[in-house]
Amino acid sequence: MALVADPDAALLNPAGLGGVEQAEVGAGFAVVRMNFESLPAVYWDTNQDGRIDEHDPPLEPGPYLDRADGAMLSVARPIVDGWGVGASFFLPRDRLLRFETYEPSIPTYFMYENRPHRYALAVGSGVELGGGLRLGAGLEWMGKAELALGFAVDLGIDGDEIEEGLTEDLTSITIDAQTIRVDLATDVVPAFGIQWHPITPEHPALEDLSVGLTVRAAGGLPVLVDINGQINITAEDIADLEPTAVALLMDLQMNIVEHYLPATIQGGLAYQLGERLQVYTDARRSFWTNMETNVAHVVDASLGAALADLGDLEVQDGNLFSVDFRDTWSVRGGMELTMPSTRLPGKLGQMRMHARAGAGYEQTPLLILSQSAKTALLDADRILVAGGLGAEHRSPLTLIEGPFRWDAFAQMHMLAPGQLNRSTPPEPTAGFSVDEAPLPIGGRILVAGIQWGANY
Repeated sequence: MALVADPDAALLNPAGLGGVEQAEVGAGFAVVRMNFESLPAVYWDTNQDGRIDEHDPPLEPGPYLDRADGAMLSVARPIVDGWGVGASFFLPRDRLLRFETYEPSIPTYFMYENRPHRYALAVGSGVELGGGLRLGAGLEWMGKAELALGFAVDLGIDGDEIEEGLTEDLTSITIDAQTIRVDLATDVVPAFGIQWHPITPEHPALEDLSVGLTVRAAGGLPVLVDINGQINITAEDIADLEPTAVALLMDLQMNIVEHYLPATIQGGLAYQLGERLQVYTDARRSFWTNMETNVAHVVDASLGAALADLGDLEVQDGNLFSVDFRDTWSVRGGMELTMPSTRLPGKLGQMRMHARAGAGYEQTPLLILSQSAKTALLDADRILVAGGLGAEHRSPLTLIEGPFRWDAFAQMHMLAPGQLNRSTPPEPTAGFSVDEAPLPIGGRILVAGIQWGANY
C-alpha cells in the first residue's frame, strides 16, 4: 500500500504508478483451495412433490466449493518522468465469471460461492508531484450477465387414449424454448490513491517512512431476469365436454444484485530499518452495511388465462428475509528481509533474495445473530498468515533488459470456529437440521502461487 511502485499498484494503490521508472511486466499463477466444516443433513423437498415429509431423503448441503485457481498478468510503464500507467488482470482457470444465486434457507457460506470465481481487471495512472508526494486514480472493471427467457409448453389430453388404457399416451407434451438471451456487461468502480515519502523531513527518523492511502467506491451489479412463458392445454374427447383449449400466460421479472463490492478506505505505513529490513502495516475499513446478497427476488409478476380471471391473484416473493450486515475492520502487517547477494553462473550475475512474512485479521460483515428462521448464512472472522520467497537476477535474454524477478508465496486463511444455533420447529421445515444439530462454522482457505516479473 505505502511502498508499491510496480504493475500491482493498479489494484492496490494507483498512486504507486507514479514511481514506475521502467516498463515492467509480470505474470503468475495461483491455486486457491477451500475446505470448510461439513454441514449436517437438512430437510428439503428432495422428491419435488410439493411437501416435506418422511418420503423426502435429507439434503446434504456440503459445502461443495470449487477450486478458484487463476492466472495473473500485469504491466506498467512510465509515460514521462514522474507519470506512469498500469493494468493488472486476474483470470480464473475454469471460468470467466460465475453468476449464481443461492437459496437463503439452505446453509451456505455465501461469501465464497461466487466471489473467488470471477475475473478482476484494474487500470490506473499515477503522478509524482514532488516532495515525495504521489497521487493516482484507477478503475476496476466488474462483469455481469443478464438473462431473458421465453418459452411455451403445449400439453394435450386425449379422452380416447384414456379409454383404451394406453397410459403411456395419455398426454402429449411439447416444450418450445422460443427465445434465450444472455447479455454479458461490465461496470466500473473508481479508486483514488495517495503515497508520501518525506524527502527532506524535519526529523531524521522520517527519512525511511512511507505512507499510503486508497479510497474505493462501492459497486453492485443489478441483474434483471425476464421470463415470459405460455402453457397451452388442450383436451379432446373427455366425456361430454367440448374440445377445450386453455392458455396460461406468465410474465416474471426477478432482480439480483450480484457481486456487491463495499466502499473501502485503506491506509498503510512502511518503514525501512537499515539496509535490509522493511516493516509495514495496513488497516482497511469496509462499508458492508448496505450489502445486497445475490438472492433472486421477484419484483414483478403477472398471470393470465384465457378462460379464467386471475387478475386478483397475488404473487408473493418466496425469498423475503431479514439479515443485518456491519462495517468491518481488517488489519495486516508484515516484514521483508533482503539477504546478501550471491554470484550465479554465466550471464545471470548477482542474485539477491528476499524473505517475506505477514499476518492479518479480517472481520466478517455478517451479524450472524440477526438472522431469521428463513436464513442460514454462514461466515466468521478470518485470521491470515502468509510467507514468501523472492529472487532477483540479471536477465539472460538480450531482448529483455531485466532484471528478472521470481516470487513464490503461500497464504492460509482460517475461519474462526463457531456455530449457528437455530430453534427447531415442531414440524420438518426446509433448511433445518434433520438431527436438530447446530450448524458448524469454520474452515481454511489455502492460496499458493508463483510470479515472474521483468523490466523490458
